[in-house]
Order: sequence, then C-alpha cells, then structure tokens
Amino acid sequence: MQEKSQSMRAIARAKIGDKLLLAAHRGEQSEATENTLKAFADAIALGVDMIETDLHITRDGRIVLYHNATITDGNKKHNISSLSYDEIQKIELIDSKRNERIYVPELSELLSLAKDKCLLNIEVKRNPAVSNEVYIHTIFNYVSKYGDFSQCIFASFDYEILAQCRSVNPDVFIAGIRIPTYPLTPKELSDMIGIDAYITSLSTLNKQMKSECEERGIILGAYSIDTKEHFDKAMRYGVQAMGSNKPRDIKQYIDDNNNKLSP
Repeated sequence: MQEKSQSMRAIARAKIGDKLLLAAHRGEQSEATENTLKAFADAIALGVDMIETDLHITRDGRIVLYHNATITDGNKKHNISSLSYDEIQKIELIDSKRNERIYVPELSELLSLAKDKCLLNIEVKRNPAVSNEVYIHTIFNYVSKYGDFSQCIFASFDYEILAQCRSVNPDVFIAGIRIPTYPLTPKELSDMIGIDAYITSLSTLNKQMKSECEERGIILGAYSIDTKEHFDKAMRYGVQAMGSNKPRDIKQYIDDNNNKLSP
C-alpha cells in the first residue's frame, strides 16, 4: 500500500510540476456565476491549471458544488444537508450576469468536464449530518467513477477531514488550509497529518511558511491573488500555486513567469 501511495501522489505532483500554477477560484466568474458548469467550462477554455470548488452532501447522499452550507429559497434558508438533490434543483437560482436560471451542479459533472484537462482543488467542508468516514467514502466513490485521483487535490480547513481522507485512501494528495484562529505552520501540519500542500491567504504569507514548505517539500499555495500587486507579493514568498477570483487578469503574469522558466 505504501508503494502505491507514493506512486499516486508522485503522479499528482508530476502534474503540478515546477511551473507556477493558476487556480480559478470557483471557476472563471467574469461571465458566469461561481461554482456553475459555465464558470468551470470558461476556466478550462481560459487554460487554467486548476479549478477550485466547494463540496456539500445532500440528504440523499449526492455531492453538490456550492460555497455556502445553506441555500436560499425565496426568503427561507435551508441547510443543503437537509435537502434532497431533487429538492435543491427545484430552487430557482438566477445567474445575474446572464439573466438566466442556473442549477447547482453535481461533483460528477465537474469531474467529467475537467478530466484530462486540468487539476481540481476540491475543498471539503465539514458536514455534521454525516460522519466524516461516510462523507469521504461518498466523495471518493465519485472520483473513482467519474474522475482520476491523480487529478484531484483534497483541501480543507478541517484537519480531521484531511486525516480521514488519508485513512480511507493513503494515495490521495491533501492540502491543509491555514485556519486564522488555529494557525498551524506548514511543519506543524505536516507532522500532524502529512500534508502535500499548504494553502494560506495572501495577507498571512511569511518567510517561515516559505522556509518550512521548502524544507519539507510541501507545495505552498495562496488565495485571493487578484491584482499585479498581489501576484508580486506572492512571488516574493515563493508561492507555487495561486488561487484567483480573476484568473483572466492573473493568467498573463503567470504565463510570463513560466515562459521565463522554460528552456
């Protein structure tokens, strides 16, 4: 099992390579609502290296892509975990940018759309309605059926969830997201659960993070890289993957950097 684990994670790391990565946060949102198939398809067409999205599980065990744990129907908020997949699809959601009805996609749709096209940064959020073990098994069943584990990075602010990911499948590539109220360093988080990547906000980047990630061979990622000033700061701290709400604006800076590294 250990040999297999090293092999799969090596494949994922090879796909990341030595170049600077651009991750579209919830897809490419200039012409589409976040976490929709249109936003994901636009990100792929733009040529991003990675798409970031958020997972929740419905009452009937379907994995859907939505940022918040609640969804609003008229004036009433519902926990996604309290609704069935079909009930969620009956809620009328409007894409204000395109003035058309949208629906909440299922994880299977993104896995199929992105397969062999880009990496996926899948943020798994705690769901008290089910055990972590059931939740992770359900997610991994989707990946086994529709995607490729070496294409997926499983990220979370919840370190118990990441530990559960490794317990269910030691092959997976996991990323710890720094918790502002529980700010473990890359080294501390590596000692705790053996992370492959460490993700933090642009505002909290520091030299210690850079040093510890380099020492442990951990990929350093930062989010909210939306301007040239943000990009320049991230570069000073050795960030290897940049999550952006404006990937179309940031892509040129990343492409220019990668072209300089090309032989």
